[in-house]
Amino acid sequence: MKKSYFNSERKAKVLLKDSKSVRLLLLVLFLSFFGVAKAANIASAKTGNWSSASTWSAVSRTGTITSSISSKIVTGVGTSFLTELAVGSILKTSGGTTIGTVATISSNTSLTLVANAASINNGSYKAQVVPTSNDSVTITDGKTVTVDVNAGMISIIVSDGATLDVNSGLVFTVGSDTVLGDFTVNSGGKFSLGSGTDQSTVIVYGNYTNNGETIFWKSNVIIRGDLISPATSTLQKNGNVIVGGDIIGTFDTTGGSGTGQIYAINPNATVIIDPQTIDNNVIPGTFPAPPETAALISLANTVIYGADCPFTIKDISNTSAGSNAVFTVTTSGTSSPTYKWQVNNGTGWVDLTNVAPYSGVSTSSLTVTGVTATMNNYKYKAKVTSSSSCSKSSNYGTLTVNAGSSAPTGFSSQSFCSGATVANLAASGTNIKWYATSSAGSPLVTTTALVNGTHYYASQTSGCESSARLDVTAIVTTNNWTGTTSSSWFIATNWSCGSVPTASSDITIPNVTRKPIIDNSSTIALANTLTVSVGSSLTVNSGNTIKVTDKVDNDGTITFEDSASLVQINNVTNSGVINYKRNTAPIRQTDYTYWSSPVVPLAGGGYLLGSISTSQYYLSYDSNVTKDWIYENASTPMTKGVGYAIQGPSTMAGSPYSATFVGVPNNGIVTMPVLFTNPLNLLPTDPNYGVSYLLGNPYPSAIDADKFLGSINNAGVLDGTLYFWTHNTAIQDRNVIGGANAGTGALAYTSDDYASYNSTGGVSGTGYAAPTIGSGAIAKDIPTGKIAAGQGFFATSIASGNVVFNNSMRVEGTNLANGKGTNQQFFKTKGSSKTANEIEKSRVWLNLSNTQGAFKQTLIGYVTDASNDYDSRFDGESFDGQEFVDFYSVHQDKNLTIQGRALPFDENDEITLGFRSTIEGSFTINIDLADGLLANQAIFIEDKLTNTVFDLKSGNYTFNTAAGTFNDRFVLKYKNSSKTLSLDAMDKEDKILVFYSKNYKTLIIHNAKVDSTVNAVSLLNISGQKIATWDVKDSEQSNIQFPIKAISSGIYIVKINTTNGESSEKIVIK
Repeated sequence: MKKSYFNSERKAKVLLKDSKSVRLLLLVLFLSFFGVAKAANIASAKTGNWSSASTWSAVSRTGTITSSISSKIVTGVGTSFLTELAVGSILKTSGGTTIGTVATISSNTSLTLVANAASINNGSYKAQVVPTSNDSVTITDGKTVTVDVNAGMISIIVSDGATLDVNSGLVFTVGSDTVLGDFTVNSGGKFSLGSGTDQSTVIVYGNYTNNGETIFWKSNVIIRGDLISPATSTLQKNGNVIVGGDIIGTFDTTGGSGTGQIYAINPNATVIIDPQTIDNNVIPGTFPAPPETAALISLANTVIYGADCPFTIKDISNTSAGSNAVFTVTTSGTSSPTYKWQVNNGTGWVDLTNVAPYSGVSTSSLTVTGVTATMNNYKYKAKVTSSSSCSKSSNYGTLTVNAGSSAPTGFSSQSFCSGATVANLAASGTNIKWYATSSAGSPLVTTTALVNGTHYYASQTSGCESSARLDVTAIVTTNNWTGTTSSSWFIATNWSCGSVPTASSDITIPNVTRKPIIDNSSTIALANTLTVSVGSSLTVNSGNTIKVTDKVDNDGTITFEDSASLVQINNVTNSGVINYKRNTAPIRQTDYTYWSSPVVPLAGGGYLLGSISTSQYYLSYDSNVTKDWIYENASTPMTKGVGYAIQGPSTMAGSPYSATFVGVPNNGIVTMPVLFTNPLNLLPTDPNYGVSYLLGNPYPSAIDADKFLGSINNAGVLDGTLYFWTHNTAIQDRNVIGGANAGTGALAYTSDDYASYNSTGGVSGTGYAAPTIGSGAIAKDIPTGKIAAGQGFFATSIASGNVVFNNSMRVEGTNLANGKGTNQQFFKTKGSSKTANEIEKSRVWLNLSNTQGAFKQTLIGYVTDASNDYDSRFDGESFDGQEFVDFYSVHQDKNLTIQGRALPFDENDEITLGFRSTIEGSFTINIDLADGLLANQAIFIEDKLTNTVFDLKSGNYTFNTAAGTFNDRFVLKYKNSSKTLSLDAMDKEDKILVFYSKNYKTLIIHNAKVDSTVNAVSLLNISGQKIATWDVKDSEQSNIQFPIKAISSGIYIVKINTTNGESSEKIVIK
């Protein structure tokens, strides 16, 4: 039985079979593939369709079939061999001569040959096949071939008398990306594209030559090489012909409604077309316009510029700068592509290497350095290869070289006052640029300061930037003080340059009649350098600032009045002495002030602080060994950054003390080593943790406490709270003070007199039994966060290292509307202006005081970066834990003079307040100041002893207390949501109320009767025995409190004697 089949590659198999009529020898047949011709020259054999094998002449396709004789005899067994095709005809040949047609192979069938030695031994066979992309095709004379399927071949020739028609809607491809096949129409031959509904596409990877007749009907023709048409080629208006090479020949157009066009996409192509009307429309380097033809452009790019790679190339861009040009190509859809740049100087494309003037030839950006006029119209493109080895080329970029400009004109020597910049240089020309060199280099920034005697070079750009440059020498002189008009620094006519100095001005003050005075506290005087000549002077009035970028050189006299400031930027060494005056707060006889020197004395210059008499104590603090004060010699100079305590003269009585520091003004970085020891292994939460150091502001200007505490050096070695000696309390008998709070000596100060400051804010120091103003009392003062010049202060080390002061911490001392820093608060002065917060702060300061002068302040603040946990940057404990009157917030078992809380503010927040007193009696709590959100927020205090809530915004809260410590009596809150009775509600009852607080063991009388005064209160037991009697006619009637201790539980009678009679109330004491 005969059978046929297909293998997995769908290639036909031919089955050989024995003849049944004779005895046959076994024929061992096989196909010898080493002789297979993979590409063939195929000619048309007759007129017909392209897809029909019979249209074509037979060609050798499958090699040779041979037979051999074996002694083994078999019958009824067939043997097959593989052919390359599934359709066509096999012809038997002998010695190259066709013997006859053996059989025809139909589609998907097999051919059966009868095997006998006489007929097929050593025979060879040919097949009629349809041309493939491996074949070269010739359409022979007299034959007409119609392309009815998509077809491809290596090359094709349409001979004289032959016709090739391509039906509409098909793709006809000649050649490939690796084989640049040509399409040739010989004289007398004809090629036409179908005129049906759909456009046909012809792709030619080589050249197209028309010597006969070509009709490009409604089609898209893409020719990678040249289009040469000595004979007329006709284009219908609905089609497009895109050519990658030259276009030379005769063309015509026929009907259609489109805008068909011939495109020479190579900008360097030669285009010679007849007639001229078509030639004028073919512009080298022009593509069809997207988006209608986007697919066509993609196809053209694929054919002409490279393979159909799975990525895209954006058109090349050309950016020029001066004598340099940069060409850049971008890709998408591929990672890690490689690049190869080429140039066409008019003679063809050549690969580039990284040799001048080219660089970056293997990158996405090609740089051309030092462009010359001869390079005008050079073309550049990049060949891009993906990581999968697929390559294609970009479009072209053209280098256009414009004629260079001449150098600008101007004066070769130009004079300026100090502070002039490159913007002040003058030159005539277009688009002037200034350089520091005569050639190359980058343009100077216009704000660059001019340097005396320096050459500057100008170019101009009119088309291209000029290579020649104008050479200008700058002559820079100082802005000298003349005093022509007045002594005011801020009058322009008082200066040689006719303008008030700026931060870039070098200033000289010579010895002239009128000496300058800086006298406008709302404006900062500026200078780059400041020089005062011999015999001359400069005075900076109180509250004024001079800000010098660089050095101060003084051969005359510079005087800074109290609270005046010298601020410097650069870390330079000054020369010459200044007189820096500093007034203290009013001080009492033998009172102390904490000082720090803003100057360095001249060698052998003696003491710095005026004349310190032998009756004055001059002390430093030994933090490391004795933990106590050390008496200094009056002539001992002060060390930069260190604080000192100096007693006021014995003649002082409640008036300020004026001191003058004489020396070279300190500037730049100042460091002071600190040590940390912890022999008792105290925890950081212990109030005695750390080592106290008396530091001092080393500069003749204020410094910002927040910047000082927040600097990277200081934050690691210092606790976040600073303490300032306020000397609020008068010196007194140490036995009156008692305890650890007393200083040394028979007459002593209380150590409670410290104001404190951290990143939340400041609180004033405490006072006790302060005398009247006439006897030297000092009003309370809250630190503003600006540490004045000459000011000493205490800080606590939490690690060993260096405390660092630097110029960035210094602030101007003027009182500007924009809230700049102040140099006025030298503990202690009155009326310091508030400064603008640099971070968000909403705070309330609460005071605890009595009518006898006891006072303590605490601060609650909601601050940026603060948290509701303890943080030494924002939370500060009292400097001394043994105060007579203490007032604080209680948080995490700490008594905090300052407590920082997290933002955003929550009106449901509640803060426990505590106090300690050695005094029985009446005290008042009031709001001293509220800012930020709390300025308009309701603020209440809850008294858990009296079970009342009071609105502190409406007035002061007065209460009675026994001596002792009470850490749970008061709660600060921002809305009255508790069930306790407000004092307002109690007042409305218009009667006398009696309470007993078990927790506080206190009897409370609240008199709401406006026409009655409680004179006396008696406590009796149930038998009528009098236990205690109190005279209260001078007490605050709304809240009378009596501590009751050591009394047994039981029922008692409270008898109240008033101006309107007596009344009694029964209470139960447990």
